[in-house]
Amino acid sequence: MSGSIPFESTQVLDYGPQLGSHTLRYGDIVRVAPDELAYCNGAAWNDIMGHRKRGQGENGKDPIFWKTQQHSVISADRENHTRMRRTLAHGFSAQAMLDQQPLIQGYVDMLINRLRESCDDGNRPMEMTSWYNWTTFDIIGDLAFGEPFGCLQNSDYHPWVSLVFQRIRGGAINNALRRFPFGERLIQFLIPKEARKKFHAHFQLTQEKVNKRLADTNPRPDFMEVMTKREGDMKFSYPELVDNASLLIIAGSETTATTLSGVTYMLLTHQEILQKTIDEVRSSFSSEAEIDLLSVQKLGYMMAVLQETLRMYPPVPATIPRKAQPGGDMICGQYVPENVNHFGHLAMANVSQ
Repeated sequence: MSGSIPFESTQVLDYGPQLGSHTLRYGDIVRVAPDELAYCNGAAWNDIMGHRKRGQGENGKDPIFWKTQQHSVISADRENHTRMRRTLAHGFSAQAMLDQQPLIQGYVDMLINRLRESCDDGNRPMEMTSWYNWTTFDIIGDLAFGEPFGCLQNSDYHPWVSLVFQRIRGGAINNALRRFPFGERLIQFLIPKEARKKFHAHFQLTQEKVNKRLADTNPRPDFMEVMTKREGDMKFSYPELVDNASLLIIAGSETTATTLSGVTYMLLTHQEILQKTIDEVRSSFSSEAEIDLLSVQKLGYMMAVLQETLRMYPPVPATIPRKAQPGGDMICGQYVPENVNHFGHLAMANVSQ
């Protein structure tokens, strides 16, 4: 690929197949732009993203990619990342998951009931991707902001949720344009005014949701409780609360729904595997009441099906780009000069032969 224009344009469209063809031709490392490398090698993950020994520098976060969200745990520098990660980890602990189980189970039950109401005793085909998204957005909305979006109840996307999808698409376009000279000015001319308004509306609605949750002093087993109860050096600033809440909404909903859509497709197109999965579930439980977060962990075959789906159909196909540290770095045994962007393409590495 010559220059940045071909690669940046494929990021907005669909660069997976094109990068795959280049990998077959050139190998595991492809220079996709003058200052950017793509790795389709499993070893690249630790080399690019892994923690370094004490005192050693790390590959920095790409400042262009994170220009519009600079206060989240993913975009933070090493020191702040450690602080925020330690706090957020409490929200994902085994005890926290057990505390959240009644809330999650309530939405799963609602999904099953709504499907039964809508499927006409199994005679009406259902568009499951939307149902999965409605469920995961309601769950993560309750866990992040203390209230659902009402997607399941209304069998439709909440306007704010629709803005999230549009922001993902718009973010890819903005990220591509910012990599060119005068990119910021190009955004003003090339991105429709209405699209820019929706981007700002997403940020404003996120702030409103955070403010409403902060005003609720009742203790709840949600992520906002985890982020706000810390004091001293571990305390989250208001911008950190907003950016991490926004991150949790996207990372905790759309990715899960994408995986569920993928596993549904894989099972329905592989009837023998589907039947084995059904047999395992029905032989392991005598009633729905026995199914919970702990008991499903014992379903070895179903867990393997989910793992294989994540390999074949990863919801996030590539890592977020890093910038090589001062003095350069060794990635997959080869030297990378400083300030060169590099990322691992998981979707291609997962199926590489």
